[in-house]
Amino acid sequence: MKSLLKIRNRIRDAIREYDEIVTPILKFIWCFLCFYSIDRLFGYSELFSQIPVIFLLSVIFAVFNDKFMFFVVGIIFTMNVYEVSLEAAIMFLVIYIAMYCMYIRFFPTFGYVILLSMICCMCGVQYLIPLVVGMVAGIGGALPAAFGLLIYHFSLAVAELDKMNKSLTAPEGVEVFKYIIENVLKNKEMILMAIVFAITIILVHIIRKLSFNYSAYVAILAGALCNIGASVVVASAFKIEANVPTVIMGTFFGLILAAIIQVFRGILDYKHTENVQFEDDDYYYYVKAVPKIDPEKKKHNSPKRLMRKKPSERRPMEPGRERTSERPEKSSENEGESVADKAPERKKRVEFPGEAPGADEAYDKASSRREAPAKNKGGRSQGSGRPAGRRESGRPAGRRESGRPQGSGKDGSK
Repeated sequence: MKSLLKIRNRIRDAIREYDEIVTPILKFIWCFLCFYSIDRLFGYSELFSQIPVIFLLSVIFAVFNDKFMFFVVGIIFTMNVYEVSLEAAIMFLVIYIAMYCMYIRFFPTFGYVILLSMICCMCGVQYLIPLVVGMVAGIGGALPAAFGLLIYHFSLAVAELDKMNKSLTAPEGVEVFKYIIENVLKNKEMILMAIVFAITIILVHIIRKLSFNYSAYVAILAGALCNIGASVVVASAFKIEANVPTVIMGTFFGLILAAIIQVFRGILDYKHTENVQFEDDDYYYYVKAVPKIDPEKKKHNSPKRLMRKKPSERRPMEPGRERTSERPEKSSENEGESVADKAPERKKRVEFPGEAPGADEAYDKASSRREAPAKNKGGRSQGSGRPAGRRESGRPAGRRESGRPQGSGKDGSK
């Protein structure tokens, strides 16, 4: 098991490392397989049957998205059917437009399921479709898988029309529409196969989403049994020929492929399952966390707690250590500069002629009281009911109580 996981990790890491190269190459292979399958099923047009054209289309659509590719594939389908019968081409165009509208509206990410279903039917392993689609796409892949079956059976009807044209016994006009409706839209084998596939896909998806141990592997096994049992029962109930060896072989291949997909998704270690509970103002949550087995990691990381820690759970501060702010104070550009040097210079007082001695000292005391007032415990200046930093008088700082210097005379004498 460890060696298998190491191989998986190496493949996964290589794909991630060279993603810009590997992804276009894989998409080119997928596009080439799709266009080649279209040529095998609808190879009536000489233009789209040439290998260089198929190669060129594969290179082009390795760059574009799946929606545009599915649109062009419909045009190629219609042009091939037109080579056989105009009425059949009109019928196919109407069906394909309906499928394309539903594809764009309801399942735009599952277009590959339509082509995969068509390719598997062409290869004779159509019974692996429900297991693989159920593991990859889920319930959303049930209807695209049915569309793939419809395209495949339409190709069989067109092939019969082509044989009739060569033998000069082909229907014409309205009879072509009746023939297609009877052999495609009212085909019991196709309808019942689509129903069985839908049941299996839904069963696999529902069981895989359950939270019990090994639910993915139980879903694969239950889907395989359902696929075989439902196919045989439906065939016997509606008197339809069912090739039991083909059903068993296709289901077996689907089981192996679905198990490989699950291994690449990850193997879970149920021995180290953890259950976490937390709540918020609106809900109470029960979370089950199951780690994935990875031989390159020595131990699994415990799941993170999704709720905030309470104040009592915070780590206490070490004794004798003060709590610092998140943003440290910026250091001065000159580290040797003292606080006294940083203080702003005090403005020089304008001296009046004839001032009494001691006026400078009084001015300095008033300025110091204004710049650094003493505060009491209430945050107000001592001896005043006003907030700290406000003067008792409404006069501006630096003005004397009288506009004249000390002394009553004009020259400053008493």
